[in-house]
Amino acid sequence: MENNGFLLEVNNLKLRFIMIEGNLQVVDGFNFKNKEKQDLGLAGETGCGKSVSVAAILRVNPPPKKLEGKILFYQNREVRK
Repeated sequence: MENNGFLLEVNNLKLRFIMIEGNLQVVDGFNFKNKEKQDLGLAGETGCGKSVSVAAILRVNPPPKKLEGKILFYQNREVRK
């Protein structure tokens, strides 16, 4: 399967933490494509979701959570939810 030169592709990433008080939407519609041998940086205000987005991509956010969207790794392999 061809990967179109992308090492990592994130499409419409959404992350909610499920809490007693209700759901907390922390990421809503995050998208990017990163080619092989290309650097990627995330910039934004404090509390805008940079760290939690990366943790979601790496699947290291603690439960309970709800994760939506697609995360495609090298050769279009979808990272499991």
